[in-house]
Amino acid sequence: FILPRKDFLELIGAAPQTKLIVFAVGTNRDYNALSEEHFLEYFNNMASGELDGYLFYARSHPKSQFSGEVIAKYQNNSNIIIERKGKLLPNTRFDFAKNDWQFLFNLIYHSELLITFYSTIIIEACILDTPIINLNYSGGPRNNYYYRVERFGEYDHIQQILTNDCLTVVNNDKQLKEAIKRYLGEPENEKQGRKKTV
Repeated sequence: FILPRKDFLELIGAAPQTKLIVFAVGTNRDYNALSEEHFLEYFNNMASGELDGYLFYARSHPKSQFSGEVIAKYQNNSNIIIERKGKLLPNTRFDFAKNDWQFLFNLIYHSELLITFYSTIIIEACILDTPIINLNYSGGPRNNYYYRVERFGEYDHIQQILTNDCLTVVNNDKQLKEAIKRYLGEPENEKQGRKKTV
């Protein structure tokens, strides 16, 4: 089920020595709560500088996908892979096929770090003991609370996860950079919280 690292990196078109960081976007399409463009540009700049040798894999929620503009912008970018999916029809159910689960678990397993916002993909990362950063800011102006990332942290099922101390919550770009560097240097941080979450 878990592929050798070299084989998985080859599958996604990455070099064997690549270090992978996953940026998993939640159900952003429903609320436009997160500025994907802000974070993708931020990660691109980091990978071009102090995180040289790292590749960011941007994964959308199963029932949404990145816009055509975002896909086109990063199509030939060596720092970021944008996950592409087939056409999603409106108001349709989505189900995981076996290969989807295998790909998801390999993606998280072979990654140094998962960056997301209030998504239950946190649980999969805990199962595979992958460090997690949770974004608690939108990356752009969001004055209406309904359209801000912070609101998602109030869901009961998310609160149960947050009380386990299994991740680091960041509120701005500076904290995000600090958390990334900390986890890359000390991946064992919050290990017990990840176990507790599982």
